[in-house]
Amino acid sequence: MRRSPSALCASILLLVGTARCAVREWARRLIAIGGRRSAASLPKPPRREIFVLTPEEKKTLCFVLMAFILGLVTKSYRDAHPAPSSKPITAVREKVTPKPAQPSRP
Repeated sequence: MRRSPSALCASILLLVGTARCAVREWARRLIAIGGRRSAASLPKPPRREIFVLTPEEKKTLCFVLMAFILGLVTKSYRDAHPAPSSKPITAVREKVTPKPAQPSRP
């Protein structure tokens, strides 16, 4: 079965047109990837949650962090406002006078 030259030409043109369309689509994708695209149009990668905590774990973590911060604040305050120096223990003992012993009653 032989095709007529016009049918053969039509088949060739159809193949060339299909190939040209495929090349055009491929080039469009290549240019779109290599060209400038706004950040909003780029697909966002799936977000990976590293730390997934239960509500109880979140409360515990908050408590520990707050205790740590409170300790730092207390340390800073005590460094900035030192307590008045107390008298040495020996000086306090010298000032205390012993009470005279009371005679015991028979």
